[in-house]
Amino acid sequence: PDATPLRISKGSLLSGEPLEVLIGGQLPAGFDSGDVTVSFLSDASGYLSPAPYSAAPEAPRRVQLTLDLAFSTADSRANGAFTQTLLQVELVGRAIVENGRMVIDAIGVIEPEVLGIETAYGVLSFHMESYADQVNAPEPEVDITGPSLQSWQPGDYADRFRPGDPVVLNFDETPNQDTIIPGTTVSLTEQGAQVPFQWRLDGASLVLTPDDPLAFGSDYQVAFTDGVQDLSGNPANPETLDFTMVDATTNSPRTPYTTTVYPGYGCAIDPGSEDLGNGIQGECASAYQDQAGDLLPVPTMPANRAIEVQFSRNMAADSMVLGSTCGQGSVRVEKIDTAGNCLEAVPAHLSMEARKLTITPQQPWEDGTLYRYVLASHEQAGCAGEVICSQDDMPLQTAQLLGPDADKGGPDMAIAFTGAAATDNVLLPLRNLPKADVNANFLLDDSETKAQEVPPGSGQYPTPTNAAKLAVLDTGGIATAANIGCNINDTCPADKFTYLNGGINADIVGWNDAEQAVEVTLYPPVLMTTNTDVYAQIAGLVSPNVPTEPLVMRARYADDGSGNRTQPLTGWIRYDAAEDQLMFDTTLDLLLDAPEMEAPLGLPFNLHSYPLDDLQLSGPVDFLPDGRLVIGLLSLAEQNIDVRIGGALATIDLQIPAGGVNLTFQSGSIKKPQ
Repeated sequence: PDATPLRISKGSLLSGEPLEVLIGGQLPAGFDSGDVTVSFLSDASGYLSPAPYSAAPEAPRRVQLTLDLAFSTADSRANGAFTQTLLQVELVGRAIVENGRMVIDAIGVIEPEVLGIETAYGVLSFHMESYADQVNAPEPEVDITGPSLQSWQPGDYADRFRPGDPVVLNFDETPNQDTIIPGTTVSLTEQGAQVPFQWRLDGASLVLTPDDPLAFGSDYQVAFTDGVQDLSGNPANPETLDFTMVDATTNSPRTPYTTTVYPGYGCAIDPGSEDLGNGIQGECASAYQDQAGDLLPVPTMPANRAIEVQFSRNMAADSMVLGSTCGQGSVRVEKIDTAGNCLEAVPAHLSMEARKLTITPQQPWEDGTLYRYVLASHEQAGCAGEVICSQDDMPLQTAQLLGPDADKGGPDMAIAFTGAAATDNVLLPLRNLPKADVNANFLLDDSETKAQEVPPGSGQYPTPTNAAKLAVLDTGGIATAANIGCNINDTCPADKFTYLNGGINADIVGWNDAEQAVEVTLYPPVLMTTNTDVYAQIAGLVSPNVPTEPLVMRARYADDGSGNRTQPLTGWIRYDAAEDQLMFDTTLDLLLDAPEMEAPLGLPFNLHSYPLDDLQLSGPVDFLPDGRLVIGLLSLAEQNIDVRIGGALATIDLQIPAGGVNLTFQSGSIKKPQ
């Protein structure tokens, strides 16, 4: 009976000063948030209660408020990264009368999502004062401005957009969800035909998830009318936005494969090489098992993380069936012993997007317990049985080093890991986008874009994004001349490149005083490349084309100091004061394989686990207008590849020049699909 109700009306706004945007809590991102706006999505309700420790009339009253809020910022990059809805925020504080005014101070804890990947923690401080003259208090300011589009996904970056990604409209203020009417106030069309979609509002972001993933090669249009309104009823500034999905047409489709896996390494394991009791996962299965490369370690898995797998193509969700008993299901998660025997199936939940699978256990991983997850496939064409498949019924390829046929799958990919304590690090999955080999068939089809002359007429062909340039340095033995991309006496500067497919998983560890940089743990990726035509003149006579077929570039784990490659890699985000730019640098050791290449006369060659050591990479860290993070990397020094055919019978010395490797890695959509 002594409590007094307190209400703050829906549509009220709080304004805040710009927030500094820091990477790893230390390095400036190069922009701040701009003014911060907090919108009340519903009436905030609460009570003024007597102080529990005093009966004096002048004693401060206790304040309790429950708020439904939406945050937005003036800078589009920060808004894309941070805008969100926070429901049921509890504030507690005090109210006191000072000089005839009621003054309320209250605080609460919020847990906002950052970049869609990290749950941060913050304190929301609320301060409010009444006017001294309540009778003649000024009228509240009237909001007469409607929502305007600030940024959108894909925007000008449709070449980075993939099936399964949502269309995201980031407004400068929060729309009223009651005014979002699919097909009326908001529409998505494909070449004029309505595309059905699910939608949700998250802060000032309107997230549209098509019922079916958007199709390569199609033209789309997303539009909103002035029927979309803000919380005060002001109409939006209408816009119509067009984008075209990149073309992926091919007559030579290829089975899907895993572009990244977490935890673990993206290859099926040769069963005879496992030694789980000593922390050895084993070697990648290979057609040249005696040249298969490193013994891979058994990784640890923090208790608070899920298994994440990304694929090269759209996958059939109904082909992913979680096993409930040992050895059953196309997706299996099991507790195992050191001999690899299944002890019990682990209850879990599968979450599937067009190109991503997330496996979340019902209970956290147990510290020190050995587990295994299995992605099932088979070494034949078709999808009969418990096999993970693409939407066009092609089985998962798990062992590129076996030199598989383009339409066949591989053995089961079984990855063992050990449970570990929870971590505060931020896991950042990155995709290599944009890329030329859109359909991931390891060929450059006519529909795909190869290197371009820049500027036109200059004769210069810079290395495209996610590609590597190859040049012939020398030949020897019976190889008297060689050329990349065309015949010996021809010139073809646009055909000197191989195009890369893949991704990488990174952990943002935090600030390192010794390096004066943010430390990043990198989990070694497996990158696939397109075929490259190498023309070699034999004994000054014939010049056969020797296609490399797909090349496999496997990043190696770092040395543990005892000669064993068991440690993740390290990268650094630094601030370059001279350029006023965040920069990323790392060094990779790689193993290069050509599992499908056939040398002349069937002679043996040395492109099996060929070491490419000390690949130094550096480049800028930037943000797209919608907030997605982009890391661009160029190689700093040349890399030599000395090809030996038939021993020293024929030699072709190739080189990747400095700057010849161009990698771009990008974070996924900040707003997740429905």
